[in-house]
Amino acid sequence: MVTEKTEDKYVNVDDNSKECPNCQIEDKADQTDQIHTEKRTEEDKSEKSDQADQVHAEKTMSVCPSCNKYVNVDDDSKECPNCHSLLFLDKKSVDHRMEKIKSYNLGQILLREREYLFEKIYQEEDLKSQIKFFTLYSLLFSFVYGASVGMYSGYWQIISSGIKVPLMLFGTLAVCLPALFTFNILLGSKLSLGQTLSMLLVSTYLISAIMISFAPILLFFTFFTGTHSFFSLLNLLFSVISGGFGINILWRGLRFLTIKSGYDPNSVIIKIWTLIYMFVGTQFAWLLRPFIGDRGQFMLFREMEGNFYIYLINVVKNIFLKP
Repeated sequence: MVTEKTEDKYVNVDDNSKECPNCQIEDKADQTDQIHTEKRTEEDKSEKSDQADQVHAEKTMSVCPSCNKYVNVDDDSKECPNCHSLLFLDKKSVDHRMEKIKSYNLGQILLREREYLFEKIYQEEDLKSQIKFFTLYSLLFSFVYGASVGMYSGYWQIISSGIKVPLMLFGTLAVCLPALFTFNILLGSKLSLGQTLSMLLVSTYLISAIMISFAPILLFFTFFTGTHSFFSLLNLLFSVISGGFGINILWRGLRFLTIKSGYDPNSVIIKIWTLIYMFVGTQFAWLLRPFIGDRGQFMLFREMEGNFYIYLINVVKNIFLKP
């Protein structure tokens, strides 16, 4: 038995004693030490947990290059939940991919890393260079495709159609650009006219690039089929496919730019504008016809009659209902 003097009184104490039985004063020093020890232990555990979480994140998560935050992504992920960027880069491959991007021209960036291009447009980085690049290559690609269409008739029709296809694409762009820019302003978007023009040129470039990829097929059927209606329908099919891809990239780009500007994208307005774009484009094509012409004959323009949709119905009838 051990005795301890507390407030000038002797008491019996053992190892489990925590307070004086007479005045009930606790051993505060021991309690304070115990509290500090528990806090240090909790802090150590928390620090180790944070380090483990960071290591786990680096191994299992991706980092968004726009906000530099780790995010959970899977095969269906299309945007960062933090900043709504549409581009994801694995942390280990960031440097490698950025080096590859630096070696790409703008066309390759569009095809391989399109969200990076959208970010450049959003930042208004080298907008003049972008506009110049996409304009020149769109003119070149669409001219080659138009010339391939004109090969069916040959001679001057080749040059004529080569001029008409770029005229159709850029005429449609010029007519529809003010409407798209105005719609964005009415929705409260902060997109400048240069950004809107750049996105439309990106769409036009992609349409032209896909068109020129179909040129060898057109040339093949030019020399191995004599059916004008089939060739016309084939040309229409290629134009629709190319236009579909162009509209899709425009939708994605405008959505990206709108979200980055701090606004919710309004798909209804974009779809209404798309319908306007399609009607204007088809009307331009109707005004500039013929693109194909007749074998061995050159014709710059045809007389105005009917409309594009009546013409399309007649082409289908000639192919499938021909006796």
